[in-house]
Amino acid sequence: FSGGGAGSIYLSAPQVRLNDGAVYATWERDDRGGVWRDGLGDPARNPAQISESGLAPAGAPIAAAFQNDDQVNIFVAGRDRAIWTSWEYKGSAWRDGRISRDPVDPARITSVRSSGRITPAGGLVPPAAYLATANERSDQLDVFWAGTDGAIWMTWVEGSGQWQDGSNGRSPRRVTPTQVALPGKPIAAAFENPQQLDVFWVHRDGA
Repeated sequence: FSGGGAGSIYLSAPQVRLNDGAVYATWERDDRGGVWRDGLGDPARNPAQISESGLAPAGAPIAAAFQNDDQVNIFVAGRDRAIWTSWEYKGSAWRDGRISRDPVDPARITSVRSSGRITPAGGLVPPAAYLATANERSDQLDVFWAGTDGAIWMTWVEGSGQWQDGSNGRSPRRVTPTQVALPGKPIAAAFENPQQLDVFWVHRDGA
């Protein structure tokens, strides 16, 4: 679709096959009468599918953020233990994996399997993990999660560059010791001041 803007984003939408593991978006535009894509009365008002089916477990949590002034991204922890992002740039179509254009697919932004001294089982990200996003700087977007090893991890992108996706030496970073968090559980991040970004979670012992 074109020109959606940031709205509510979820995994199960009316008037489409439910629980298919795709990401959907609904939105409202002031220049079109302030009507949401609520699926009421007109198929043209249905929410839009913005990823291919099967990308994530049904009901997986979603995070969303602006990567820059012209691009909005959504993030989800996929079935393959990696984080994926789909995005819309300057009102163009989403990277939904369903339309014949190049490139078309959502992008993987973490390692599928770890390497070197980082050895949690499988990938770094539990399927359907909660994610948190924050701008560390005006030109850097970070994504955080509680990894399979119980540590807090992050991946990031600077400007319109490449994510720390495990390719060509670009690796996600562990930012806490292991075994401090329950894998995949809720996490939050916030910009405290120009010199400090904070990340929050509940410790595995309940503290």
